[in-house]
Amino acid sequence: MRPEICLNRCILEMRLDGHEFDTIAVALAECAVEMLVAAGFREAALDGGIEEVVDAMWGHAARLRRHHPAARPRLTLVQGLKP
Repeated sequence: MRPEICLNRCILEMRLDGHEFDTIAVALAECAVEMLVAAGFREAALDGGIEEVVDAMWGHAARLRRHHPAARPRLTLVQGLKP
């Protein structure tokens, strides 16, 4: 199975288990650092690797926002209803 599919399933399971987005973000950050360390990144290389990951995340988020703007809720006035 492709890694991104595994990651998507993991995130989906965390959401279904009721975890909030901040908890999921921390879990992803911890995994990213652990993967860099497992790949041999140490000291200055680890710091640089973390910066690269963060920059890539910001860049990807910007691209996603450009192509998939956040949905805006539509409010509809319903006449004739009493509060």
